[in-house]
Amino acid sequence: MALDLVAGRASLEVRALSRTVLGWRTKRGWSLAELGELVGFSAAKLSQLCRAVLRMSPLEVVAIGAACGASDEEVELCVRVAQRAVDPAMWDRINGNAWARLTWTPWDVMAEASELVIVANDVLPELVRIDSYHEALLVMALSE
Repeated sequence: MALDLVAGRASLEVRALSRTVLGWRTKRGWSLAELGELVGFSAAKLSQLCRAVLRMSPLEVVAIGAACGASDEEVELCVRVAQRAVDPAMWDRINGNAWARLTWTPWDVMAEASELVIVANDVLPELVRIDSYHEALLVMALSE
């Protein structure tokens, strides 16, 4: 079962996981409904998982990866990312230096840029912002 995200926000790790799983589906050319039939999820749930509205459990990663024919290595890495997303501090204590992070291509970073601007706008309190920061946010908003 997918875990709800804290305060409706996804970490970059969770978004990278969602983007990877979305890539598995799009490589197959399947709609959400088609993949949903194979794994037993509704199209709405898959949409939320692929947009990182819901956090994927390791079992959901395995089910989707198997249905999409993803490589064992890629599914294993995504399962580790899903496990780490639940409790990063505990995962790191148990697994030490084991790598459980997906890499981002420049295209992934560009796709996430608008989300990062939104997060930065919400995270930095008004007292910390300087005039040039506010002006840069306005320029970004106008360029979109």
